[in-house]
Amino acid sequence: LARDRQRAEQVGDQHEQRVELELLALDALAAFVAGEPDGDRLLAALDASLATERYEDAVHLACVLSEWAEYYVGDLALAHRYESEAVALASTLPPGPVTSLPAYLHTFRLGRDARPDDVIAFADSEIARAEAAGADSAVGLMLIGRGFSRVELGDLEGIADIERAIELLRSAAHPKLAVTTSNLGGLLAALGRSSVALATYEQARSIAQLTGDRFCEANAALCLARQQFDTGDPATAADTANRAALLVGTGTRLAASFAMTEMALSISDDPERCAESARALLERGESEDLDIRWFALSHLVRAEHALGHHEARDDAVATFLAEWTTTGGGIFHASTLVEIGLGLVATGRHQELATAAETLETIQTPYADAARALARRDFEAAASSLEAVPNLPLAEAARQLAGHVATG
Repeated sequence: LARDRQRAEQVGDQHEQRVELELLALDALAAFVAGEPDGDRLLAALDASLATERYEDAVHLACVLSEWAEYYVGDLALAHRYESEAVALASTLPPGPVTSLPAYLHTFRLGRDARPDDVIAFADSEIARAEAAGADSAVGLMLIGRGFSRVELGDLEGIADIERAIELLRSAAHPKLAVTTSNLGGLLAALGRSSVALATYEQARSIAQLTGDRFCEANAALCLARQQFDTGDPATAADTANRAALLVGTGTRLAASFAMTEMALSISDDPERCAESARALLERGESEDLDIRWFALSHLVRAEHALGHHEARDDAVATFLAEWTTTGGGIFHASTLVEIGLGLVATGRHQELATAAETLETIQTPYADAARALARRDFEAAASSLEAVPNLPLAEAARQLAGHVATG
């Protein structure tokens, strides 16, 4: 009896300890979702999960630590280290809503490195594994990267991949539903489908509100504000941005998104403020992200041109063109090339724009059409393409440029 009682007490102690460790992990994860992450708590929860051989929890925590390092600390090397740890931990586990998160992060890393073919090949192999295991949410996670990469390569059917992914994630109430919906909004905006992008950003914000994902809610709201401004509603855009500022104020990625929104809303009325925001953002680590960096460079070019700072404008243009040539540009950044193109054409450098626009030769979107029209100095055609988006500030800038060139 004494031995049995001692064994029962040991089992009870072990169970209580396991529950405490599980609560430690849940508490750390909940704080991250609420926009108040604590790297030390996340790391302690990861160590505890590994010590008790709760490997699925460890995979989840390693993935969250990777996102914490990238979005809140701005340390891409540290983010990659945690992502690699997550991949290693998941390698012996079957595909699933949590265990496929490392593969999901890996596809985005490959995409950031401009390797769309590798993304598609990797995603296809993981989709086959997930389908064999009957893991629908894992299939959804892999369809996201594949869809974006297909679009990047000029196959617009990739949008169907992303839409199917959203349906699969919605069916599983997966936490990546909100950010995937928001990213689809960004893709639609890049393709010049502003009205659908507006609705998609609204949907992403609503999903994030329901799930309590304050980071995603704030980011979707900021993207929505920029889209509202582009479609000719600056008052609503300012209100949306101000409301987003009340949600969460920490983290390098959200700080970058706030800066991008400030640039967009101030470019016409306060170019000095726009230029200051752009320069500050380019000096920070998150500008390693090409989307952020090129957004800042394009707005810096327009702001410096408006201020008459020709040398600073030309330096920014040269930096952008060198990077565009190295990466090959692409469908996601055609609108950025239009903004840079305004500065090029204003100084008689339309041939350089024409050369850069050659990478968009097979791409048929309003922004690509506008870039080509600017290179021909057909300002009315450029403005008409931009109004079709609609991106009214850029359309107005194109028409103002026509008057500048005519009188210059």
